[in-house]
Order: sequence, then C-alpha cells, then structure tokens
Amino acid sequence: MFVVVCALCPRNQNENQQTDKSLAIYVIFRLAYECGLKHKPCKGKEAKVAGKKACSVAIVLGVLPVLSASGQELLSPSRLDPTLKRLEFGQNVSQVLEVLKNRTMERYERLIRDTMDVSRQDQLRRARDKEIAEIGKDFYTFQGSAQGWDVSVIRDEFATDGSESMLHIQEGKNHLYFFFAQGVLYKFIIATVDQPMSEWLSRLEAQYGEPTKTKYIDDQKDLGVESAYWEGGLLTLELLDKTKLFQSVCVKWASKEVESARKRLREKSASQDTTPEKSILEEATKPTPSGAVVEPLDEMLGIKPLPPPEVPSKKKPKPPKKKP
Repeated sequence: MFVVVCALCPRNQNENQQTDKSLAIYVIFRLAYECGLKHKPCKGKEAKVAGKKACSVAIVLGVLPVLSASGQELLSPSRLDPTLKRLEFGQNVSQVLEVLKNRTMERYERLIRDTMDVSRQDQLRRARDKEIAEIGKDFYTFQGSAQGWDVSVIRDEFATDGSESMLHIQEGKNHLYFFFAQGVLYKFIIATVDQPMSEWLSRLEAQYGEPTKTKYIDDQKDLGVESAYWEGGLLTLELLDKTKLFQSVCVKWASKEVESARKRLREKSASQDTTPEKSILEEATKPTPSGAVVEPLDEMLGIKPLPPPEVPSKKKPKPPKKKP
C-alpha cells in the first residue's frame, strides 16, 4: 500500500503530533525526492503558511517504524547531555529554537535558585534575557554561497544549493551547529576547545560503548585517535580531531540516511565547481589579443594595458624605370 503525504503541511500537523517524531518518514521523504518523485505543491492558505518547505514528499511502504522520542535512540545526544532531551532530529527550525531557548531558561533558573543575593539574581536575569535574545540570530541559508563558513571547522558539512541552512550558537568556548535540510533538522555538531581528543573519546565510550570504526593518526597507533565512528538505529555519531587546523574537537550526530544523501550531493557540487587553476606565472605573462603583456597589478586595478608601439614601416625604393 502506497501512501503519499505532505508531512510539513499544516493540515497534517496538530498540537499533539509534532514532526519531530517523524525522522524515519523524513528519511524516505528525501530519498523519494532524490529519486525524482514529483508532488503537486499545496495551494491556498496552506501554501502561504508552509511555503517551499511544505512540498517534501514521501512514500511510506506498509508500516513504517517511527521514533516516538529521541531519548529511545541509541545514539541520542541527550545521553551525553541531558539538557538536550527535548532536541529531536526531524524538528523544524522553530521547534529547535524553542528547545534551545527553554534550555537556556532552565539553566539560568537553576543559577538564580542557587543564590540568595538579590543583586546577583538580577544580574543573572539580565544575562539570561540577553542570551535568549541572541538565539536564532546566527542563522544562514547556503544559497550559492558559503557566507564565510568555507574556512571554518564546518567547511565540509554543507552544500550551497539553497536546500540547506544552519543555526549557530556559542556557549562559552563551545560552538553548536544545527543543520537543516529543507527546513528539517538532520545534523548537530559540537565544536569545543575545552577537552582534548582522548578525554572526548572516553566520555563518548562511557555513554555509547566502543566505536564501530576507529581511525588512528599513525599505523603504530602511538599518536592517538584521529576519528571515531558509531552507528546504531537511525543515527550516526562521529568524533573528529580538528586540532591541527582549527584547534577544535568536533562531535557530530546525524541522520544516517539523510547525511549520506547530502554528502553525495556535496561531493557532486564540489566536483562541478572545481576549475583548473593557472599558475601565477601563466597569469602574469598571458598575452592579450593585441599582443600587449598584462601586468598583474594593472589587471587587479582594472587598468587596461597600453597597446604596443607601432613600428614605422620602411618603404622600399621603387626600381628605376627602364628606358625603352
């Protein structure tokens, strides 16, 4: 039995049933979409409310297992950080923002409750309000441009085809990155400088067990772990050592199927954008159609090269006419 649904349309949502319970549905949405399945967009008021995000399509084959809560997922981020218990893959941007703001509110409530100093309480309330107001301001849609993030620790984590967006939040020395495909959360990354790779590996092993795969820096395994990978349920978990370039260690949770599809898209996009680069010497000595040599500085400043000087032509003397 084939059931075609538009899961992000308001008519298919209600207060008691959120899209954050439908990660498995979303996986099939994207796979069906990439296989070329077409779907007629919503019309009328629903189209105005849902916009482009309302037209992701899925085919549900038979009975589809759906996560009732991310806490039941083997590799849930909440197993490492209980304050993320309400964060679920499959949530939309608004739901993620609500989770993060409530999380900040609860953190400050504990701090306020633990002090009897009235002035300190007021100071904490002002800090809380300021921090909550900042949540959501660092939001980017990668529409044809990386917007500067291509030289950051997440430079390999997104495509610039316009279907992907990212929410960035800084908490102390930690940076949190939430990635959305078609407006739906599918990947979450923590980049931190607080702990070395070995300590992170111990923390993750304590919560998630031994990694499925481990890559070492050297063949003798003397220099430590370069990356570790866990796989279980609908999610994957990766620990990545980025200290050489960015002085950071990254922990990445992602929907296995969606991240795999997005990775193929990123690789395809990168291969199409790659153009052969000419050497500086080749650029500096390239001739113009007029025969002039272009100076690199002139070209940078937009100065047109002067044409080569004209060489006066020498007229050959006419041979004397022979007398008849």
